[in-house]
Amino acid sequence: MNSLQAFSLEGKNALITGASYGIGFNIAKAFHAAGISNIIFNDINQELVDRGLAAYKEAGINAHGYVCDVTNEAQVQQMVQKAHQEVGQIDILVNNAGIIKRIPMHEMKREEFQQVIDIDLVGPFIMLKPCCPR
Repeated sequence: MNSLQAFSLEGKNALITGASYGIGFNIAKAFHAAGISNIIFNDINQELVDRGLAAYKEAGINAHGYVCDVTNEAQVQQMVQKAHQEVGQIDILVNNAGIIKRIPMHEMKREEFQQVIDIDLVGPFIMLKPCCPR
């Protein structure tokens, strides 16, 4: 038996930020294969959350999607609290949400660079705080 066959996440809940599609969705599929009970994910707007929920349903994965901006501390706290109430304890957090600006650095505005920093660096810090066991 290889190590992946022995690996089980049965009964655990995972929160994967920005997992309506792409890398986050594929991480969710791998977690599902390892026995995760529930996938919790967020995205920046309802359209993306609905798209994600449809994709999870099609893949046979039990998922709970929430609209939440990872750079907004109040929204993050509200989402995590709602997930705790509706799904249960968050056992695994994957800070997957991120952006890239395909702009040459010398053309990038400070506001554009700040947005990248806020989502890619500050967002994971904001997400960790309410998810840490106490």
